[in-house]
Amino acid sequence: MPDSKEYTTSSDEKAQKVDGIEYHYSSTWINRLESLAHWKLYWFQQRILEGLVKPGDKILEIGPGTGFCTNYLRSKGVDVKTLDIDKEKKPDICCNIVECDLSSDYDHILAFEVFEHIPFDKFLEVLSRIKDHSPDIILSLPLFSKRVFEFDLFMPFFNNLHFCIRMPKKKLNQKHHFWEVGYKSFTEKYLQEQIKGLNLRIVRRETYLSKLFYILET
Repeated sequence: MPDSKEYTTSSDEKAQKVDGIEYHYSSTWINRLESLAHWKLYWFQQRILEGLVKPGDKILEIGPGTGFCTNYLRSKGVDVKTLDIDKEKKPDICCNIVECDLSSDYDHILAFEVFEHIPFDKFLEVLSRIKDHSPDIILSLPLFSKRVFEFDLFMPFFNNLHFCIRMPKKKLNQKHHFWEVGYKSFTEKYLQEQIKGLNLRIVRRETYLSKLFYILET
C-alpha cells in the first residue's frame, strides 16, 4: 500500500502526501457562488451524458465538487456514488483515487476536472485500474490555454452555437495542477496514444470553453 499522510496547509486548504507526492485540495470553494463559466460547464457535462446515462444506471462520480452533477443525476433516477479525497465534501467513498481500489462495478464512471490534480503517470495507473469496473469512462481535462474571446449565438430552429478563441497560458499552476493538455510534452496526440495503449477506445471527443471531454470505452 502507498505511504500516505494527511495534514493542513492553511485555514482553507489541506494536503495529502502519498509516496512523497503532495496532493492539495480544499472544500471552501463549494460554498460560494461559482462563476458563469463553471455553470456552463455543469450544463455541458449533462449534455455529454444525454442519451448515454439512463434512470436506474449505477454511476461512480470521482471528484463530486459542489455535488451539482451528483444531485442533478440523482433527481433523474440515476444511482450515483461519489468518491473524493476530501471528507468535508461528504463523499460516499473517501479516499485518494491514486491509492483507492474499487470494490464495485458501475455502468459509468465520471471524472470531471479531476485527473489534472494527479501526476500523469498516476492518471494512467488510475485509468488502468478503474477501466475494469465500468464499460465506459467519461472525463474532462483542462487545455493549457485561456479564453480571450467567446460568445453564444442563438438561432431559431437551430442548435445554439458557441464560439471560443483561446491562447496558450504562460505558466501552469503547479500547486494544484500537475499537467494540462498542451503543457510541455503532454500534447493531445501523446495523451490519446497513452489512452489507446491501455486498450481504451475514444468514442467521443469534444471541447467546450477550455476543457477537453472524452468518452472512453473498454
